[in-house]
Amino acid sequence: MASFSQLRLAQISGSFGTSAGQMNDLLGPYAKAAHSGSEAGLSLADHLSHVVSAVKRIHGASEFSTAATGSFTTSIFPATSDGAALGAKDKEWSDLYLADGAVISLGDDDDTTLTHTDGSGIAINSTNKIGFGGNFNAYINHDGTDLQLVDDADINIKPAVDFLVDAGGDIILDADGGDVTFKDGGTSRLIVDMDAVSGEVMITNGTDGDDIKFSLDAGSTEIMRLDDSASSLLMASTKKIEFGSADAFIHHDGTDLQITDNADIDLSAGAEIRLDAPTAVLMEKSGTTFLKFNSGSESGTAEISAPNSTYADIVFKGNSAGEVFRLDDSADSILLNSTSKLQLGGTASSLSGDGTDATLTSTGNVNVVSTVNEAQAIYLRANAGTSETIKIHSDQGTGVASILVDSDVGGVKLNAGLDGNAAAIHLDSASGITIAGGDVNDSVYFENSPISLEALAAGGEPSSTTGKLYNVTGSLVWAGKVITPRAQKLSYSVTASHAATDDLVIAGLSHDRGVNALTSDIYLNGQLMLSGASSTTGDYKLSGTVTNVRFHFGLEADDVVTVITMG
Repeated sequence: MASFSQLRLAQISGSFGTSAGQMNDLLGPYAKAAHSGSEAGLSLADHLSHVVSAVKRIHGASEFSTAATGSFTTSIFPATSDGAALGAKDKEWSDLYLADGAVISLGDDDDTTLTHTDGSGIAINSTNKIGFGGNFNAYINHDGTDLQLVDDADINIKPAVDFLVDAGGDIILDADGGDVTFKDGGTSRLIVDMDAVSGEVMITNGTDGDDIKFSLDAGSTEIMRLDDSASSLLMASTKKIEFGSADAFIHHDGTDLQITDNADIDLSAGAEIRLDAPTAVLMEKSGTTFLKFNSGSESGTAEISAPNSTYADIVFKGNSAGEVFRLDDSADSILLNSTSKLQLGGTASSLSGDGTDATLTSTGNVNVVSTVNEAQAIYLRANAGTSETIKIHSDQGTGVASILVDSDVGGVKLNAGLDGNAAAIHLDSASGITIAGGDVNDSVYFENSPISLEALAAGGEPSSTTGKLYNVTGSLVWAGKVITPRAQKLSYSVTASHAATDDLVIAGLSHDRGVNALTSDIYLNGQLMLSGASSTTGDYKLSGTVTNVRFHFGLEADDVVTVITMG
């Protein structure tokens, strides 16, 4: 409380006091000098004891006048802490004006303050809260780091126009319930669900049937949407999904879906990669189709083709980038590289060609099997010219069946088109040739053509003749004995005496038919004559021309000479 006060004494009569109509408190440290006036007989203390006793000394100026009515120059305190109120329930103050930097302090220990900062506003101290609803279940406070708006129920922010959140850093929405819902006029339109599935955040439409649309340029340019009707991601028009840069993307150009990259495109799958098209799968280079995969024109088939003349052949290469084989468009064929092989079941068996010859190689058997039931089921053919041959060759076989032509139930036929040549079918061996029948009831049959055996020179007979048929100077010999497949009988009657040294000419006899002493028998008057070079070794010899026979003794008239020849 101030040490002195001034009171306005306008209602006090007389000329008491100073000329200014004031009275001074002579009490306290600020007492004035003694005053003068008509009531000087009364002391100032007497008057103050009656007047000032009812007035609290709340004014701190040295004088009290009408000019200072309602003004205070010092603090106002209740008599005791929490001992008085400022205004009352039915005696409310109107406005409260506080100076710059004013502090409203609340609490016996001043634990809560509201401090004014010029040009900025008011601040609540420390981490204290401004509560709502009569408690602190809903409040605003600053925890020393962040400003917090807290409620144990919903917090509804309802601006009449826009709601602007302008953060210098991040905007964080922390919902313990797991969901953040965006509404339009009370209707849920977008929900961010953060706890539906552990480890996942789900963004979903709040109203069934709504799409979630992503746009640029204030919504005028749609990029993509989550299409509710198709349950899919729908890119707008020709917009792209880019990967890593603008050069790698997926988009639809209005006609085709395109996957584009200025580097490689790698497709990696744990199982299969399937390309499924209702018509065909095309592979292109710079817009030109070079390979086409399609279902075959025949039922149950598939086709791989090169539909463009620019890429006519289909070339297959190995890891070394060298060509292995190609589908040759010009020849409608599979063309192996000259150094490549077509392996059959493994490296042990292969088919290869050097541009001239084709070679079928195997470290095991080579089996050529046909199951068709018709003539020429297996057909080996050479068709190049008059010098061509077909050769079956065994390099190292030593058995009699090192080359075996075998028929289980039918025959084996060798057919040659070479006419008039005994070598049309030629079996050649360095040792022997065996033609074997099934048993003694079978035959070896030579159809249409006779058997021609090369004539051996006289004395060139085999060293062992047992069981052998051969030709010696035109005579057919079996096991060392001459055989006559057909006999010829010639008769000659002697009409006059005939000297021993003269040849007898027998019509029909021809030495050029191979007739000789081994293949002819000569009888004289029914007596078999013995052939010999002279009279000491025989009765006659073949002499002179092919029709002549010379006896070593003379003949008489009426003698009859009979010649029986073989061949």
